[in-house]
Amino acid sequence: MPPRHIVIALIVASALAGCGSSTSKVAPLPPDYVPVGPGPGRAFRPPASTAAVRAGRPVAGLRCSPARGPRYGAHLEIFARDHVVAIPTGIGIRPPLRLSEARVQHARCYYPVMTADPTGVIEIRPGARVTLGTLFELWGQPLSRRAVAGFRAPPGRALTAYVGTGAVGVRRWRGNPRAIPLRRHTRIVLELASAIPPHTTYDFPPGL
Repeated sequence: MPPRHIVIALIVASALAGCGSSTSKVAPLPPDYVPVGPGPGRAFRPPASTAAVRAGRPVAGLRCSPARGPRYGAHLEIFARDHVVAIPTGIGIRPPLRLSEARVQHARCYYPVMTADPTGVIEIRPGARVTLGTLFELWGQPLSRRAVAGFRAPPGRALTAYVGTGAVGVRRWRGNPRAIPLRRHTRIVLELASAIPPHTTYDFPPGL
């Protein structure tokens, strides 16, 4: 069996380095994980904010609300060229951000889809009819059958997407990845020019 992977081990360790804070709010690692690190260079660490989000303007028909409100969680992992593409803190959150334990505690306003920490957990406001494409609109990064973030598929190749919900293991997504719905505890793995076996489970933090 090829080793499984998880992204949060290295990303959270990097985010918390030197801060002296507890990681108690981070989901526990599965016992069989093998870390896969972020790739070299800025392309593997795209920024979180777009000009529209920084200004608090409507994005994809969504408005930025001063109230954070209740949320449920989904989880996203992205791999390109067999390395992690880091999913940053602050997608869908208008800066400035105040952080504690690598997690956003306060900001000017919040969109119905956001990332409050660097673990890949997506927080969604209940009742919002949103998809993975919505998250990428707020992130300001491309997503298609042949591209993700700053990476494009080699000739003859395409993006591979895996999706799971609840206790069901992940399955190959055959349609446009932008159409993947962000339901409670949806788990999404996107791979481009990578051959990393996808996770079948993820332990969401309490309350999500």
